[in-house]
Amino acid sequence: MITLRFSFPEIRPLMKQSWGLGWPIVFIMFFHLAIGLTDVYVAGYLGTDVLAAVGYVSQVYWTLQILANGITVGTVSMVSQAYSAKAFDGVGNITSHSLFMALGIAGALTVAAGLYPGAIVRLTGMPSEIQSIAEAFVRIYSLVLIPSYVVFVTAGVLRSSDRVQIAMVTAFISAAANVVGDFVLAFGWGPIPALGYRGIAWS
Repeated sequence: MITLRFSFPEIRPLMKQSWGLGWPIVFIMFFHLAIGLTDVYVAGYLGTDVLAAVGYVSQVYWTLQILANGITVGTVSMVSQAYSAKAFDGVGNITSHSLFMALGIAGALTVAAGLYPGAIVRLTGMPSEIQSIAEAFVRIYSLVLIPSYVVFVTAGVLRSSDRVQIAMVTAFISAAANVVGDFVLAFGWGPIPALGYRGIAWS
């Protein structure tokens, strides 16, 4: 029989360290949630067809991000080991190789999504009523796959090298730009014309 014995003074430093790494992640996830909620909120004002298209295409977009998540998981594991061993040259080499791989994959997906948005939309089984809107979303989203992959990988490197607060700040800036952009680009503001549902994608 295994008996676990510990005291609060012993685990307190570990809890403090864990919380120090964890609380920025909580905010990062909240910022990502804010982006999705704002997209849906603005789409609801533009019509049920736009709302449906946003829901469908968001799933397609995150499906295309699966490989980015896979690369990031591997990168985080290797960078964590290298950083803990103070092998900073290794951290740089791992990061550069991961970014190179991410750029290659994202570039191929960008070309495919840009050239064949209609095929992607039909393959996912979207209703014919929203296919034209969905195609416009896919075309625009394809343009940000490369920077999105770079952001995923670099955020993973920051988290695994004890710089998670920097990742939190970048996530906040991205979320703020998206939230403001949704309203400004979709409905127009001053000299900026209203782009309608395309404004959601561009933001």
